[in-house]
Amino acid sequence: MSVNLSGKQVSQPGLVNEIQDILEETHVEARHLKLEITESAVMDNAETAVQLLTRLKALGVQLSIDDFGTGYSSLGYLHRFPVNTLKIDRSFVGRIGEAAENIEIRAHHRFAG
Repeated sequence: MSVNLSGKQVSQPGLVNEIQDILEETHVEARHLKLEITESAVMDNAETAVQLLTRLKALGVQLSIDDFGTGYSSLGYLHRFPVNTLKIDRSFVGRIGEAAENIEIRAHHRFAG
């Protein structure tokens, strides 16, 4: 089951406890829950997002960053986010190869299959 979290929900201090309570109350196994968080929600405060995502991951839920490439597109932060899935926005993929500064991305994209 996938659930989209809004930026407002991501910024709530009790989010992790609330999700844990819901999992316990509904008897849903954490591994069957995928939380989808938009790029803008995690990049607005990346340091806090890393902590939040780490706590959510510890619950056993699956994590996905949605709409990557629509805003900040900071590839440097990706290795810090403990996510299972990265959904890259079509507009980001479409821009690969348009400019010289994207050459490394283009090369990686070509070999990534």
